[in-house]
Amino acid sequence: MQNSVKRPADKMALQITKSARKAQFVDEDSENNPVRLADTYIYAFDNLMLVFDENRVSVAKRAELVKSAAGDSKSIYTGVRGKVSQSGHGYQIQLIGGEQAGFAVGQTITMSTADGVIALYDKSETARLAKDIIAQAEELIG
Repeated sequence: MQNSVKRPADKMALQITKSARKAQFVDEDSENNPVRLADTYIYAFDNLMLVFDENRVSVAKRAELVKSAAGDSKSIYTGVRGKVSQSGHGYQIQLIGGEQAGFAVGQTITMSTADGVIALYDKSETARLAKDIIAQAEELIG
C-alpha cells in the first residue's frame, strides 16, 4: 500500500487507513465507526519508520525489531509515543521524526504490515530491510 505524506497543521502525517485495518491498529463497529484507535510507538531510521501498536506488541518484541532495524540501517533517530487518529473517513498517524528519517511532504511512502506493526519506507534500498523486519515481526508476533 502507498500514500503521500501530508502536513496538516504543523506536523507531517500519513493516511494509513488500509494498513491500520490490516495491522489491527483500529477496531470498528458494524458501521465502520472506530471503537479503538491504537496508542503507538514510532521509531525513525534512515528512509524507514516502524510504527507499533503498544497493546499488540510487547516491549521485548518491539526492542528486538528496533534493534534489527537499527543494526541493518546503521541508524536510529527518534522513538516516541503517538496515536492513530481519525481523519475524514479514514485514519492517519503523525510522522514524528519523519524528517529525520528522510521523508518529505508530497513524497509517496510504501507501507507493509504485520499484526501490530506498520513499516513505512520509500522504494529505495530500504524496501528490502522493511520487508525483512515485517517477516521477522510475523515470526515473533504471529
